[in-house]
Amino acid sequence: MTGWGRYITRAEERVILRAAGGSPGLVLDNGCGEGRWTHLLGKRGSPAICADTDQVALDKCRLRNPGAVCVLLAPGERRLPAADGSVSLILSIEVPAVLESRWFQEEVRRVLKPGGMLVGVFYNRNSLRGGFRAASDFVRGSFCFYRVGFGRWRRRIRRAGLRIVHAEGLCWFPFHRTSNSRWIPLFTRLERLAGLRALVRFSPWVLFIARKDRE
Repeated sequence: MTGWGRYITRAEERVILRAAGGSPGLVLDNGCGEGRWTHLLGKRGSPAICADTDQVALDKCRLRNPGAVCVLLAPGERRLPAADGSVSLILSIEVPAVLESRWFQEEVRRVLKPGGMLVGVFYNRNSLRGGFRAASDFVRGSFCFYRVGFGRWRRRIRRAGLRIVHAEGLCWFPFHRTSNSRWIPLFTRLERLAGLRALVRFSPWVLFIARKDRE
């Protein structure tokens, strides 16, 4: 794993464990990839449903997490593979196109228990990095993950019955996921000391926990 990848992974792991608490009950890992987060929570005894559109990644997830229920999703699937009110924790880590969609927000509300948690990573258009990436992708005609501002999206999920209970900014500095730059420790320390993690409204990435309202 690269230096920048370690920085992102450590932040994601910390927030996932914060949301999980002692024993989160059933976990739905949506966009599970090879299942590293399911594996992390499985060591704590959490049952899991793992869902992805990539068969190869899902097969690796199944080998890594033999006790999990692994579900291959069709491209464009608009329903989460869980019963109403059955899930305690949903993970949507670095799956921006799904996270921002209205159908996903409604499905999260459907499958989460009252008081259940959603943990995700939001790519914020209202950041310098997001604005630059959106402009460059527009010029190239490429798909852009930075499509919505965090403030607007937060209001949208609030209307869906989900309340942000924790949010922190990250990836303020323009390193790539593959970067092993010697400057990474310095800049990540600066990010923490300068209080940039608290400026979620303008942060390039926002790592958050949202709780479903108790009905």
